[in-house]
Amino acid sequence: MSACRHAVTLYTASLLLMVLGSVLAARRFPGGFDIAYTVMSALASRKHNPEGGMWFSGALAVAMILL
Repeated sequence: MSACRHAVTLYTASLLLMVLGSVLAARRFPGGFDIAYTVMSALASRKHNPEGGMWFSGALAVAMILL
């Protein structure tokens, strides 16, 4: 596999992981998550999103490792 193809594969995997983590965290956001009125960082917050914060935070950490 060429270096370019490998980089594109890792980038795509990290992007999909962030989308999945965001969706899972938003589904567990208390009262529902509305992108127009709530910042994305609230998804990772234990204070604002106690059940779903680990999904967003974990996805972000693994995506950064992949990148």
